[in-house]
Amino acid sequence: MKVNSIEVLPGLISRLLAIVAILLLPGCATVPSSVDSAALAAIKRVAVVSVAGRDLVQQHVGTTMFNNTVRTHNVSYWGLDEHWEELMFDSVAAAGSFEPVRANVDQTTLDALAAVNNPSAGFMLSTQAWTAAQESLQALASQSGANAILLLVRAAVGDYLGNTNQVLKGLGIYTRGFFGSTQTASLHLVADLYLIDGGTGRPLAGVMLFDGDRPLASVPATLRETALSDLSEEEKDKVRKQALDLPAAAMGPTVAKLLKPRELAAGAQ
Repeated sequence: MKVNSIEVLPGLISRLLAIVAILLLPGCATVPSSVDSAALAAIKRVAVVSVAGRDLVQQHVGTTMFNNTVRTHNVSYWGLDEHWEELMFDSVAAAGSFEPVRANVDQTTLDALAAVNNPSAGFMLSTQAWTAAQESLQALASQSGANAILLLVRAAVGDYLGNTNQVLKGLGIYTRGFFGSTQTASLHLVADLYLIDGGTGRPLAGVMLFDGDRPLASVPATLRETALSDLSEEEKDKVRKQALDLPAAAMGPTVAKLLKPRELAAGAQ
C-alpha cells in the first residue's frame, strides 16, 4: 500500500506565525504531572488508548531555511497504535492496583480525539482542545467499563536533536545536514501520556513519554533525500519495525510515574 504524503517547504513567515499562535493560544490548560492518592484510589479499571501512531513526519533541516523540507505520511496501517496499546496494557498491569482494559476506538472517536493529538496547536494543549474531546472520552470510558483512560498522544518540542529553531512533532524521521553531508538521522517519538478521568473526560495528570530521553533510534542517512513513500517495501518495513519498538523502554517507567500518588512522587524527587 502506498503511503499518502504531503510535502511542504516551511518558510520564515510560517515559522513566525506558529510562534505567535503559541504565544496567543487562548485558554491553555495546565495539567499536573501527578494525581493525589484519593483520586487514584477511586480508579480500578484503566482503558489504554494510543492515537500517536497514525502519522509520521519526515523532516530535514538543511544549511539554510530554503533547504528545509517536511513531509507528513499516513502510516495508520502500520498498526503502531495497537502495538503501543499492548505496551501500555502491560505497563498498567505491572503498576499494580489497576486493571488494564483494551478499548474499542472507532473512527468517530478518532476524529474527536484529533483535537488533543495535534502538536501544531502549540506546546500546551488548550482547554478548548480538551473540551472538544471530552464527550468522546467520557463515552469511551463508559463503553469500556473503565474509571479512567490512559491516553498516548503526539506532542511537540523544540529541536533537541539538531539544536535548531525547528519543532519536532510526534513520530518522525529527522535528518540534519550541511552542504550535502548528513550529521544526524534519527527516528523519534515525541509523545505525552495523560490519565483521563472517565467520569468527567478531563485530564487528571500528564507527563512526557520519557526514560532518560525521549524514544529515539538511528535510521539510514539516505532518508535525507528519499521520501518514506518512495522506499522499497523492505526498507519501509525496517522503519515500521523500529517504530513498533520505539516506546518500549520508556513506556513502563512513564506509566509507573503517572500512576504513582502525588505524595509518593513528590517524596521521590
